[in-house]
Amino acid sequence: MVKRFRCKADISSYFIFLCCVVYFVSYITRLNFSAVMAEMIEVQALDGKTAGLVGTVLFITYGAGQLFSGMAGDKIRPEVLIFTGLLTAAVCNVLMPFLNAVFLFCFVWGVNGFAQALLWPPIVKLLSKYLSDAKYEKGCFFVSVASQIATVAIYLLVPVCIVLTGWKSVFFFASAFAFLVCIIWAAGFCRIKSKIADFGFKETVIERTEQRKSGFGVAAIASGLLFVLPVITLQGILKDGIISWMPTYMNEVFNLTSEISILMNVILPIFSILCVYFAGVLYRNVFKNELTESLVFFLTALILSIIFYIFKSNIVISVICAALITGCMHAINLMLISYLPLRFKKYDKVAFVTGLSNSFSYVGSAISSYGFAAVALSFGWNTLVFIWIGAGLSASIILGLTAARWKKFFVCNQ
Repeated sequence: MVKRFRCKADISSYFIFLCCVVYFVSYITRLNFSAVMAEMIEVQALDGKTAGLVGTVLFITYGAGQLFSGMAGDKIRPEVLIFTGLLTAAVCNVLMPFLNAVFLFCFVWGVNGFAQALLWPPIVKLLSKYLSDAKYEKGCFFVSVASQIATVAIYLLVPVCIVLTGWKSVFFFASAFAFLVCIIWAAGFCRIKSKIADFGFKETVIERTEQRKSGFGVAAIASGLLFVLPVITLQGILKDGIISWMPTYMNEVFNLTSEISILMNVILPIFSILCVYFAGVLYRNVFKNELTESLVFFLTALILSIIFYIFKSNIVISVICAALITGCMHAINLMLISYLPLRFKKYDKVAFVTGLSNSFSYVGSAISSYGFAAVALSFGWNTLVFIWIGAGLSASIILGLTAARWKKFFVCNQ
């Protein structure tokens, strides 16, 4: 059925919907390996360290690709980058079940990581280009929720696939979905572009003067952005590390089957959706400062990590604490990787700051993907929880020292 746009609100909503679909399939084609990892280890398709290495390679190429994508997103048509990333991710997923060597697993999943990096900075660029600031925040919120819904979907799908058809089918389903979304994105965005003039959409045009170019460097230093980047790395360590290794943790500590362990991970993204919604409400009505709100959520995660350690033998408390910690990290992700880049809109650096911040996030993801496995195998899971506590404490200190500086530079002078 052909979509008929009756007003400006229709086309903006449809545009946000398209971005949500793209980011939804991005998570499906990226998290499927983490979700199926426990089963692959159990059937000896991979061992624990190798699985961690494959995940680390994806995070490294994804993080490095973010820098390229951020710079390219300000110069190359973002919609082309998005299509290229989706198509490449689809190809990589369909190849995974046919691989039988560590090098090939790492290479193909590494290419997938780079392809995934071509999605988020261009999406943010397009949202900031075509939408008002208020609708930009709305768009970022819904795209973030779409990623969490995808996480729920993948952790519901994987146990079913394992029982009915085996772990390989997870990659086949993800690939087919990605190919379909490639077509939907290409057709949908072309239709949106053809209707923009009809409804009076104005593309945001930033005058690229030498003063604005040099102004970005001054803003990055004076606002405290450089101090925020290590915090984003710590957020990445907790956000992706916990959700990647919770199925394995449940399997080893509580002797649950891999299917049940994976299914329990559905709880994590559900809590994340709630935390992201709560973060958006707090931002609009209370804080209006990305760093102050991130500080509150990091302190909450710190307290939850301590509770997790104290009650580590209780499966219910362990799952709830892990889910809430992950939710706090996704709330921080919304603040520092979705909302924060818009502060640099007048410097025409939204895509670049998005790519830069996301790359630091996935430095943390890469550290956790292999590092969590190494720490758990060498020192035990208790040591790993101490790392969570240390990460929360370090980030809280940095944010506490930087939030006022950020407020003075941006919030009070917007």
